[in-house]
Amino acid sequence: DGIARYSITLAQYAFLYPMLDKLCCVSEEVKNSLSAFPWIKDEKKQVVYNVHNIERIITKSKEELSDIAEQEIFSYPTIVYCGRLDRNKAPMRAIEAFAKAQRPKNAQLVFIGDDQENLRTELEKAAKRLNIDSQIHFLGRKVNPYQYIGRSSALISSSYSEGLPGVMIEALSLGVPVVTTNSSKGIWEIFSKS
Repeated sequence: DGIARYSITLAQYAFLYPMLDKLCCVSEEVKNSLSAFPWIKDEKKQVVYNVHNIERIITKSKEELSDIAEQEIFSYPTIVYCGRLDRNKAPMRAIEAFAKAQRPKNAQLVFIGDDQENLRTELEKAAKRLNIDSQIHFLGRKVNPYQYIGRSSALISSSYSEGLPGVMIEALSLGVPVVTTNSSKGIWEIFSKS
């Protein structure tokens, strides 16, 4: 599956992209990564940052949590991971960091997002082995993640690589601190503009 997907991507780069008038990239990091494909001319590459409706994000963050169990979780210091559960996003790193961190004993780690690579069982086993399973919560995909991010003490981004992590922009716009890996120059683009 991975080799087929990679081959399709290369075919797109080789045949489709040179025909485009412009190729928009979400960050300088992504734009620079395309230098590996000499058939995509530099003058066709342009950085266009994703638009974030900050006013809407702030409004959505103020919506009440209706679930009593979720209200209980967020009554404690809470760190939120918001994104797909996949190997590149490295949720295991978040669990391991949480276990090692100096933090309040009642701190919680909440995962919001789809389990795209069936990692949840593996993550639950790790949390149990590290004796933090009662503090780890998997809430799945949420229509409004901002009401969770806005109530958190911090957002964690544990990825191996990122283009331009929009969830970091959203958290920072809500005044929520971000703990992140140095996964790309895109992260430095965010911090240099905030």
